[in-house]
Amino acid sequence: MRNALLGAASAIALLAAVPASAGDLNFTYVQNSLVQSTIISGPWTLHESKSSFAHDASGIVPALGPPQPSPPPPYVGTGVPYAGYCTASGQATKNHGPSLMQPYYFPFVRRRGPQIEGFFDYRPRNQQEAVVSAFSNDWGVTWHFTGQALALNPYCPWDPTDPDNLNLNLDGLKVDYSTSAGDNGLGHPVSLIINGVERLYELNRANGHIDSDPLVVHTLSSGHNSGSVAGLPDLGYVSPLASGGYPTLTAGALATSGLQSPDAIMGAVPMGSTTAVIYVEKQLGADGIYPACPNTPKFALTNLINTNKPKGRPPNHDVTTVRVATTIDGITFTDVGPATGLFDPSTTAFNGTRYLGSGSIVPLANGHYGMFFGAGNCLDNDSDGFHYIGYAETMKVVNTASDLLSWNSTHSTIRSCRPTR
Repeated sequence: MRNALLGAASAIALLAAVPASAGDLNFTYVQNSLVQSTIISGPWTLHESKSSFAHDASGIVPALGPPQPSPPPPYVGTGVPYAGYCTASGQATKNHGPSLMQPYYFPFVRRRGPQIEGFFDYRPRNQQEAVVSAFSNDWGVTWHFTGQALALNPYCPWDPTDPDNLNLNLDGLKVDYSTSAGDNGLGHPVSLIINGVERLYELNRANGHIDSDPLVVHTLSSGHNSGSVAGLPDLGYVSPLASGGYPTLTAGALATSGLQSPDAIMGAVPMGSTTAVIYVEKQLGADGIYPACPNTPKFALTNLINTNKPKGRPPNHDVTTVRVATTIDGITFTDVGPATGLFDPSTTAFNGTRYLGSGSIVPLANGHYGMFFGAGNCLDNDSDGFHYIGYAETMKVVNTASDLLSWNSTHSTIRSCRPTR
């Protein structure tokens, strides 16, 4: 895992260095610069050290105890996945911090004045998903919570030792959760300011909607709350339960049009009254025209973590494409086309790049744009692209949206293992 940690840390340091250089870039890792980010306040975290609130919610799937009726729990042996998640009275707890930023995922981070601000996909496994906003004064080492919104699940787990979270506690009643939302809420948040209006774009991760629906859009409040989700609805869905109306969204949500199977926006470039955006299109199970990956090999890290899959992780048949589109109002988009030069969706090589899952773009001093991205291949069989962090640059100075279509990804790649979750 040392390589994984170095790769993740380098991405932060290198991003800060990019605008200072023009032309050919050479990245190096600063030894001993790795720091794990922490957050002060906000929702529950996996680990908290404050004495009266201390808990350790292991990310390890507990082993089953003696033979039990099917389905389990109880589980015994290792870990309590939802330790400290709720109070004895059935209320979700808060983080009193500073605590490690777990389980925070899919960060969108940008500079605003002397600070940096972030929007995060907060996702306790099989239980919750919400958007959290925060700011940092020390380049992302310490984050200060500013808001949580658009949450999926207001209820508590019935059994904090059950990693599958098969049941919820609704005012003391045990309610089946096995066929409801899980942690499939509104995720992958990105905030864009287009023609003076700041909007939050989210992926609807509900089954039957993920990577086929338009992006969900909420307008952020102006003024002193800029950069915070505090003014948005507390809940993104009317209920996390299928019987309660899931996956119906709460009132006020808008939807994009013109984006093709959008999974994540990577960034935007203002061009007068028009804004160009670059985003990831993900087509689920659509790789019939390409050679399929084999099961992941025995030495793959994903197999060492997911020991319940002795034959390896099966092939992933998703197809990812990086696309460019333009918009005037932030709602209606016009497709410009697919970007090229970033990866090869047909490769089955363990040192190739088959998937590009997410990333960020940054302006360079020479008028080009750089892109840091998460990428993957058949070694992981995961289209979210967790295998390594890569870097690319536009082939041209960016003056029009079409200048974002051609990229050169040979500048550098920062190899790493797939991180654990």
